[in-house]
Amino acid sequence: MSGNDNDSDREQEHKVQIGWVHLGLRQLTANLLRVISGAGRPQDITCHLRALAEFIESYERAVGRYPRAREISSCLRISYDEQFVSQFDNAERTRIHAVETILLGSLRIAASRLLEQKTQETAAESKLYEGIREMDRAQELFRKERS
Repeated sequence: MSGNDNDSDREQEHKVQIGWVHLGLRQLTANLLRVISGAGRPQDITCHLRALAEFIESYERAVGRYPRAREISSCLRISYDEQFVSQFDNAERTRIHAVETILLGSLRIAASRLLEQKTQETAAESKLYEGIREMDRAQELFRKERS
């Protein structure tokens, strides 16, 4: 077997293993967010934690290291791709950006409250209100387009 075949096998194994880590992390995170908002399954959190730990251990055995920070954070991105957003008109792009700003501010508020970090919560509220103001601008753009 050539060096390229070994590299290709390792790369394929990495993709498979990081895929499992991403799945476990997304399932855990989604359920935690739902539990926080009153709609999740708290009884599944332990199972999700165990599964994620097993996926990370399998990844480490296969790849020889833990997943890198960017590998972890990449699967938790919830913002739309800029290329996708760019195909919309200005009013819709503004609305999409406003919703994302509101969403990110809300998530930061939730995290701050969980850890009782009042300073962080205040900064997150500013982000939320920024998104609300941006939504108002989007509404105004929609009204102008219709008239």
